Amino acid sequence: WSKRKLSPLALWGIVIVAGGFLLTNMVSSMLSANEAKARETARQAELQKKEQETQRLSQQRKEAKLEEAKTALTLSETADVPDTVYIHSDQAMPWTVQLNVSVPSETKIEVYKGEELVAGDADQAQTADFSTVLEIGSAETYRLVISSYKNNSITLNGQVVAYTPKEGGQDEPAQIELAFGQSAPVADESNGYGQWDASWYDGSTEDYAYGEEAADYGYGDPYGYGE
Repeated sequence: WSKRKLSPLALWGIVIVAGGFLLTNMVSSMLSANEAKARETARQAELQKKEQETQRLSQQRKEAKLEEAKTALTLSETADVPDTVYIHSDQAMPWTVQLNVSVPSETKIEVYKGEELVAGDADQAQTADFSTVLEIGSAETYRLVISSYKNNSITLNGQVVAYTPKEGGQDEPAQIELAFGQSAPVADESNGYGQWDASWYDGSTEDYAYGEEAADYGYGDPYGYGE
């Protein structure tokens, strides 16, 4: 073999075979890597899909439990105490109350119990609809503050909280007192016609013509009652 020389054609044949083998290996490796990457991508997508489905079902269960736990509320108001809603229920406390506020335009929303901020953010503006769950354990008053009111829809367990801003009150701050466990006070409907006083009947004889004008009703001299 030492004296033999390979022809150029044989050398080229060897080079081509070796090159083809290497190229085949490279292509095979690339295809395997791509297949592995595709399988991993599909596996991750499937895991993400399952996780999203789990979260969706979990959220549905939470919402269903919340719906079951919500207290049946009765809302009332009185013109004598503006910007105050009285909330009571036949159910015993504690009450589970979901407060929803629509946000048609950017605004800050805060919920206070006394001076304590219990929901919302006093510094960060709200850009999406606001929702929070309040656990009411005793008769107490909360305060809802909307920094820039603009026909925001407000509900408590689905019941609409009526709020009428003062004239020119759009885009102005709104504060609504939520008096839980309290009934609206009876409005004072007294007027001049509902009171037994001098404006209607004061007990005097003059109002019913028993005095000097009694003759107009037949109680004068003709019958001898005037002397």
